[in-house]
Amino acid sequence: MISTPEEVNNLLNNIKLFAFDMDGVIRIGQHPVEGAEGIFPLLKKMEKESLIITNECRYTPQEILEDLNEMGVEIQDDLRVLTAGQMVKQYIQEKAERFPNENISIGLIGEQGLYDTISPITQMKNVEICETPPKYKTKNFLIIGTLNKIKISNLEKTLKWVKSNAKIILTCDDVSDPSSKGDFTLGMPKHILHMTNFNLQTTQAYSCGKPNPIVARKILEPYDDIKPDEVLLIGDTLYTDIRLAEENNFKSLLVLSGNTKKEGVKSYVTEADLILPSIKDLYKILEKRNNPSSPM
Repeated sequence: MISTPEEVNNLLNNIKLFAFDMDGVIRIGQHPVEGAEGIFPLLKKMEKESLIITNECRYTPQEILEDLNEMGVEIQDDLRVLTAGQMVKQYIQEKAERFPNENISIGLIGEQGLYDTISPITQMKNVEICETPPKYKTKNFLIIGTLNKIKISNLEKTLKWVKSNAKIILTCDDVSDPSSKGDFTLGMPKHILHMTNFNLQTTQAYSCGKPNPIVARKILEPYDDIKPDEVLLIGDTLYTDIRLAEENNFKSLLVLSGNTKKEGVKSYVTEADLILPSIKDLYKILEKRNNPSSPM
């Protein structure tokens, strides 16, 4: 099941862009995964492009970069960080551009980072963020992000927007975070929706995070010379990271340091091109490619 260095090296021969998931791959909670500390400078030395693509929405990209640097992950200031919050912003923006004569009113359930990420979209003349659903004619959207702690006020606000027939957008489909050990320490978007369903049956929700194809478009957006099969997506979750890669012709590397363990791989139709225990193993292989005389 674990890929050999030869298998990894054969696939790496054609890779120009390394797209890393964050939680469970680069860090777990407030601690870096061994090998993550120096992988971005190493890729830069090898003249490879890299970025972080995460379903995290509680923080802005700048806050994420600062947090990773503080925990010892060496990251250059210009590293691209794509969050689920940015994917929601992109989706709403595209909606507003497609229907310029329709007003869009947005309710937000989430932490400050999600508000900071979404709020610039209100510069568009037909988009506004509201605390309660407007009584005038408008198209209502309720955006539900991850919460550090679910409060009754969050559920009450959600119910108000659902009752107004708001279209529901989730920042991601994740049901757990590697740092939370699968419990309900964090209020994931689906947790909030599940609690709401006890009081009122909601309409269908739409997720903008991985594996939504909007994420693949954003990954490739700045690169005219990189083809999908020249992208390696490194993730720890089969139903988000690896599915995104498989459905968009990216190459994929599943690491077993986060949400997915060996026994979980067998039951999924979605399959990664490569499997390694952690990013540490990828770092060793990259270091050997960069410096053939270095020991594995």
